[in-house]
This record gives sequence, C-alpha cells and structure tokens, in this order.
Amino acid sequence: MSKDFLKISLCVVLALLVSGCANDSNKQGKIAVVNWEKAVSAHPLDAKLKTGEKILKELVQRRKYQENIARTQMSSLSKLQTLKKISEQNYHLADINTRMLQMRTYENDLLQRKIKIYESEADEMLAERKNQIEKDYQLEIFNLELKMGNVTLKPEVKAEYEKKVAETKALRDTRLAQLTQEKKVIVAQKTAPYLEQVKARLAEQEVKLQQKASAEMNSNLDRDAQLMADAPSSLKQAFEIMDKEIDKQQNKNAKLRKEISTDIEQAAVDLAKKRGYSIVFNQFKANVNADDITNDIIGDLKKIKKDNK
Repeated sequence: MSKDFLKISLCVVLALLVSGCANDSNKQGKIAVVNWEKAVSAHPLDAKLKTGEKILKELVQRRKYQENIARTQMSSLSKLQTLKKISEQNYHLADINTRMLQMRTYENDLLQRKIKIYESEADEMLAERKNQIEKDYQLEIFNLELKMGNVTLKPEVKAEYEKKVAETKALRDTRLAQLTQEKKVIVAQKTAPYLEQVKARLAEQEVKLQQKASAEMNSNLDRDAQLMADAPSSLKQAFEIMDKEIDKQQNKNAKLRKEISTDIEQAAVDLAKKRGYSIVFNQFKANVNADDITNDIIGDLKKIKKDNK
C-alpha cells in the first residue's frame, strides 16, 4: 500500500468518526474495515495507474542512464582534449626544431662562405710578412742542407748540421704559427658582427615560429573550450525535456491516485452512512470485531467507474 493511499485512508477514518457522531446514538459502536490495497487493486483505474507507474519508472531509469553516459562522455572528452593538447605541443615542438635546423644549416652555409672571404682577405693582409719570414730562413736552411750533402762529412758533424736545420725550421714555423694565429684573430674580428646578425635572425625566426604555434594551439583550445562549454548546455536542454516528461507522468499518476482514493473514500462514506458504521478502519485491528466491507465497496466502485473500463 502506498503512503499516499494510507494518508488518504486515515482521513476516511476521521471523516467517518465525525459523521458517526452526528448519527443516532443507537448506531454508534458499529465498526467496519476496508482492505485498502485490495480495493485499490480492484479499482478500474488501477491498471492504468500501474501502467503509468511503470512508464514513470522507465523514464527515471532512462534519465539516470543518460546522465551516467553524459558524465562518462564528458570525462572522456576532457581526457581526450588533454591528450590532444599534449600531442599538439609535441607536434609543434618537433616542427619548430625541424624548421630551425633547416635555417641553421642555411645560415651556416652562408657563414662558411663569409669565413672563406675573410680568410682570403687576411691572407692578403699577411702575405708580405709571410713571404718575409720564408725569406729570412730560406737561405740559411738552404746552406745548411747543402753542407749536409757533403759525403765527406763525419757523422757527428752531419748530425750537428741536421740539428741546426731542425732548429732553424722550428724558428721559422714558430713565426709562421704566430702569423696563422694573427690570421685567426683577424677572421674572428671580421666574422663577429655577421655572427651577431645570424644569431639575431635565428632568435627572431624561433620567436615567430613559437608565436605561430601558440596562436594555433590557443585557437584549437578556444574551439575545444567552446565545445566543452556548449556540451553541458545541450545536455541540460536534453535533461529538461526528460524532466518535463517525468513531471508530466508524475502528475498523471498523482491525479489517478487521487481519483482512486476519492472513489474508495466516497464509497466507504456512503456505505457507512447506509449501514450505520461509526468507524471504518483501513486495515484489520487486533481484538476488534469489525465488518469487512471491502467487497461491497469494490462492487460500488465497479458501478460508479464502469465507464472507465
């Protein structure tokens, strides 16, 4: 028995108590009982109510099911967007690295060409000094090597000449090495401004690539964020439609319950007045002698509701 039926049936008892007080004193003391559940089940509208309750249950279950699906889909969508963001970050990072490598390779080729030009310029600047160094030691080395060619030289004398040749060449090579170091300094000084330009171009290009990647990612994030923002709104509209259906069915069921309860109550009141019952219980009470008028009420219900079959 539903709580609504029980509350209404208790009202019946109170109503009959009041009406019983107005009856003749000889009629007081007669008690009747109604099996409320049986009466409800026998009501011609009960089948329609049960169908309505089944529909309501299905609607509620469907809503819960859709809510769980929506919650799962939103969670999956959020995870998917996170993975998508990471994937995009990796893609743009790889793309930036590839493009920067291409540009560094291009700039390095240009730099090597510049260095060759600067080396040629430095060689021209140092050519006279280099030739002078060669001249300073050329004659001395030639004379020493000429003397070494004498077959009559004793081994120890020849060894002494070889030592002097080696020392002379070492002095020459030391001065030539100093000249080579000067050349490197000259080339480095000429290259430095160009290197700064290269670094500036590379840095500028990297910033542009990063800004472009960031703009594309932000655009995608904004679009995804809008989808995430629109999703709850769409779900809310869908649930509002379902809630309206649930409310509509609840109202239908409530109307049927009220109609059934009213019919049973009215039948009980009419029968109580006709037979002089002062109290009508909605269930059997222990140690109480009461007439069961359930079947009589059911008969009356069938009569007054025969048009609802």
